[in-house]
Amino acid sequence: GAVPLCSTAPYSGAIDCLANLANSGLTLAVLSNSGKRTGPNARRMADMGFAPSLFTQIMTSGEALWRDIDAGKVPQRHFFVLNGPLVMPLRGLRVCRLSSLIWKMQRLSY
Repeated sequence: GAVPLCSTAPYSGAIDCLANLANSGLTLAVLSNSGKRTGPNARRMADMGFAPSLFTQIMTSGEALWRDIDAGKVPQRHFFVLNGPLVMPLRGLRVCRLSSLIWKMQRLSY
């Protein structure tokens, strides 16, 4: 089964468990619904104590979308960020923070 992670620390025994599985010859990968790309998630997992060498692949929803956009599978080049900071540059994309846009529109309407 999947080994869920909280935002700051792995569950007790998770690191040893995954290390033992990897040492027994199993190939381990991470599949995450994180909207961030692979790099920031890999760094976060390493910061929590998971050795980068444990996983042969890390794939996130954010990485999959980025690859699709880069490959031209998503023709739209205007994106709206609903919440949160932009944690990485969005090369080649026009991005508008929707909350800021709504605030500006509300301000203009007065």
